Order: sequence, then C-alpha cells, then structure tokens
Amino acid sequence: MGREGTTPIEVWEGWPREHWRALWGVPVLELYGVAPSTNDIARELAEAGAPEGTVVLADHQTAGRGRGGRPWVTPPGRALLLSIVLRPSVPAEGEATPGVLPLLVGLAVARAIGRIARIRAGIKWPNDVVLADGGKVAGILCEGVLGGRTGGYVVAGIGINVAQTRADFPPDLDGRATSLRLATDRNVSRAALAGRVVAEVLRLAAHGARPLGRALLADLRRRDVLRGRAITVDGERRGTAQGIAADGSLLVREEHGSSVVLVRSGTIRLAEGRSSTREGART
Repeated sequence: MGREGTTPIEVWEGWPREHWRALWGVPVLELYGVAPSTNDIARELAEAGAPEGTVVLADHQTAGRGRGGRPWVTPPGRALLLSIVLRPSVPAEGEATPGVLPLLVGLAVARAIGRIARIRAGIKWPNDVVLADGGKVAGILCEGVLGGRTGGYVVAGIGINVAQTRADFPPDLDGRATSLRLATDRNVSRAALAGRVVAEVLRLAAHGARPLGRALLADLRRRDVLRGRAITVDGERRGTAQGIAADGSLLVREEHGSSVVLVRSGTIRLAEGRSSTREGART
C-alpha cells in the first residue's frame, strides 16, 4: 500500500514477510521500515474490515505516540513497535468493560518479556510495563470502538524497549525508562519477542471486554507495582493504591478517610515524600 510517509519492506530480521506471518499464525502482516504510526495504519485496516490478529510492525515510527498523545521516540531498529487488530467480544447482558483491555495487553507483554528475556516484568496501571528498578520498558496504547459498522475493534499498540543503551534515552527519561538490553546485559531477539507478544495478546484478548476473573486478577495483583503505594492522580494527591478492580479501574483508598474509590482514567504517579507499606514483594 502506498501510504504517505511509509517505507514498506518485505524482509524483516533476515526473513521474508510471509515467513513471519505463517510462523505467528496471523491473517495479515504489514511490515514497514518507516511509518508515522503503526496504530494509525492498523486502525485504517480495522475500519476496512481487517480480521482479528492483523499485525502492523515498523522498525521506526516518525509520529509514534503514547497515552494522552505523548510522543514515543526511539532510534530505528532498537525497539519492537507493533499494533494488533482485536475484535473483542462484549457481554450479552450487562455493560462492557473496555478498561480491562489495556491491562490484558500489558499482562500479555509482561508474560512475553518473562518468557523471552527471562526477566520479571510488572504492570503500572493503566498501560505501562516496568522492570524491577521501576524503569518503564514498554507502553500500551489501545484505541478503537466497541460496536459500529465493522462490528467494533480495538487496535492494541505496543512499544517495547529492546536494544537501547543509556545514550539512546533523552535526559528527561534518565532513570524512568529502560530496555531489555540494559536490564539483562544481553541481546534479546526482537523476532522471538514479537512472536510471543502476538501469541499472548491474542490469547488474553479472547477474554473480551468483560470483567476480569479471579485468575487474571491474581496475576495482575502479583505484578501490580502501585499496590500499597501513595499516589497522585493528574498531579493531585489522592491516597494509596489498593489494587485493580474487575472492570479494570484502579482502587484507591483516599488519603483522608477510609473509603475506597474507583479511578478509571488519569495520569498516575508515585507521591513524592511519602511511603506506604506494600503487601507482597515488589516486582
């Protein structure tokens, strides 16, 4: 396809596109050396009726973005940048819970990192994957609609820092971002990681936009790096994170009082100058 600002490629990591499409078992795979945003391309494909499991992968993005439109910048070939078209089911009765989808994708990425890089990854609500030192190693951006003329879709955009060195991160991200190479001191295969990410995302996405069950909540609880920590929401001190609810909301015990509220959106940061006892081991 002749999309503006893109450089389609037919070979990635030494093998042709069809090799990866068949190996990953996906119906459609588009590869780009350069693309403005894999999410934008995947969304265009989804609107045109692309089936679930369609994957768009790029070695470099010129207009990559994270949650809230924040730019996602990384040197070419150092990160794993891909988007997957999902068509999540919704409950026949009761309300859909779209807030679980970024958490399911994040959990899939954390599991894939553990399997391929042999390092434990945690989840920072709602859409970050972090390592033991607190550094962000991956981000998730889910966009789409449930329902609509194409039956509804969600594009799961995934960016994983794989091979960056300290010099690849801007000064304002020093200590806040990391890569699998920095964390493991070894090279991690982007190809192996991509295959595992796709498999895990499609497996967990089969859950659909439904409340999380006990097993998924337990895995998220083990990986939840905010639980028991004092936090701010959109810059305002709110209280202590208590975990993740079945609908994907963040449970927060208010700072002055005993009530627990549901936070469904917002930028979450650890509160400076405060410490809280956290249940369980920190990932």
